Amino acid sequence: MDDEIRKQNELKKAYLQQYRLAKIKCIHIRDEIEQLRDAKMFPSLLLNDMPHSHNITDLSGYAAKIDTEIGKLQRSRLNAINLYTEISNKINCVSNGNEREILRMRYLDIMCWNEIAHKMHYSIRQTTRIHGNALLHFKL
Repeated sequence: MDDEIRKQNELKKAYLQQYRLAKIKCIHIRDEIEQLRDAKMFPSLLLNDMPHSHNITDLSGYAAKIDTEIGKLQRSRLNAINLYTEISNKINCVSNGNEREILRMRYLDIMCWNEIAHKMHYSIRQTTRIHGNALLHFKL
């Protein structure tokens, strides 16, 4: 395998590995949004341990800041969802069924080579060879 193909395959692997990171990011953002919504609904839970000004009667500024943060997080989450959807769609475009399935198991299901080989009823060597061909056929 020449250097140019090797470099292209490394770029493709790095791209495909972003799927896992994007999925994890979505989960973390969802949890953070939930915490902010709770903080907005029950501000006294967060403010109890903080120094108070006894003149606080209007929490609209506090609620507006939370809404702004939730909006930023929702946009970030949407970007992550778009990325992992794009990666999944590109894997689905690989025409060879075995190659497509190995890419799905490796990058979407985050399976190790032993698990993939066992599930596909191939040796690990055959599995990694098919993976190599799949990377050649995968379009960035």
